[in-house]
Amino acid sequence: MCSHKVFVAMSLALSSCMSAAQTAPVLRLEREILLPNVEGRIDHLSADVRGQRVFVSALGNDSVEVVDFAHGQRVAQIKGLKEPQGVLYVPANQTLYVANG
Repeated sequence: MCSHKVFVAMSLALSSCMSAAQTAPVLRLEREILLPNVEGRIDHLSADVRGQRVFVSALGNDSVEVVDFAHGQRVAQIKGLKEPQGVLYVPANQTLYVANG
């Protein structure tokens, strides 16, 4: 059985005055969040910055996984979808849109 992980990466700001000789990582691993029993391919992600959530299209699992970054865990699943691919959270109306296959 396969499990997926959501990797939380933080972008490091690079100063415009930084010389080409200096190298710094652009992304840094913050933590891994397991998505147990999610099998197959995952596709697009969408973020709810204010709510500290990420919506993960689990195409191969026919679900959308809801991940809470503040607590570092999956908090919900939207099941019964047919190959969810695109996912978009719109904060203005607090709505999640999902495009199915």
